[in-house]
Amino acid sequence: MFRRVIIVSALAAFLSSCAASSVPAPTVLDTTSAAPGSPHARAQSWMDRGAGGAPFTYVSEPECGCVLVYSASRARFIGLISGDFVNPEGITTDSNDALYVTDAVRDANGNFEIDEYAAGSLQRTNLLFAPQQPVDVAVGADGTVYVSTTGAIPAIFVYAKGSQNPMSQLLDPNAVAGWGIAINDKQNIFWGVQTASGYRIDRYPKGVKFPDPLRTPLTDVPESLNFDKQGRIIITQPHVPVVDVFSLQTLLINQLSEIGMPDGAAHDALHNIWVADNANNALEEYFSSDGSLRRMISLPGCCARDVAVFPLP
Repeated sequence: MFRRVIIVSALAAFLSSCAASSVPAPTVLDTTSAAPGSPHARAQSWMDRGAGGAPFTYVSEPECGCVLVYSASRARFIGLISGDFVNPEGITTDSNDALYVTDAVRDANGNFEIDEYAAGSLQRTNLLFAPQQPVDVAVGADGTVYVSTTGAIPAIFVYAKGSQNPMSQLLDPNAVAGWGIAINDKQNIFWGVQTASGYRIDRYPKGVKFPDPLRTPLTDVPESLNFDKQGRIIITQPHVPVVDVFSLQTLLINQLSEIGMPDGAAHDALHNIWVADNANNALEEYFSSDGSLRRMISLPGCCARDVAVFPLP
């Protein structure tokens, strides 16, 4: 079931005035009328029908405090989700189309939050609390939520399905900062960390609390981690800038021709890789076969941070 999207008219003027210049920016739809045939009614109907089977791509935008939603097949802007978070950073979807959004700013009660939206819901359906700043989020096949955090003691906080508070944590005693997180089809957890000597990817086999580091060569922050259909890990290093695809034996399989600042990346069901380019404020689609750029979509607002897709590959 595809997600309905909250389209917030109050942000329309702001978004349209902040468009990037690489290609024409999408028009934010008028939401003042729900009459049949109005832009809002057409957009909502389009969402309710599942866009004719077209998959969706979500992009977090910290500047506007929103998540933009596009039709992946047509590169068509649909609307935005907003209202429950201030500074959305890492985002992900699970196999049931639930969307998870980490918020890097404390709420009025001093809590860090991860917002969860069930498929088809216009309202937040669950709220997870993090003891320190959340950076990224991943969800296991059984609904367990894993949140990468950074702070005095970087950690992965683990939440049972439907829970608001963590039930346990995973640690790397050598980590000084936590970054991207992902789970592969074997339900092993992979965490990008910074140590005193550099950067690395930690692997936590299922049921193990301490890591077995990969030997993947990194020279920059592993901002985002993801997996493709073949079980290869996709790593963004925004300041190099580069998006690499490695086998778990740390063999470099592919490298995207990235020239901006790739903060987030996700692999879709069509076997292409979507990248949130912070420097160009663009959503970019790359052919996973050869790493070449297929298209670039200019985003309203600025500072594209992360990307998630539905359906998952």
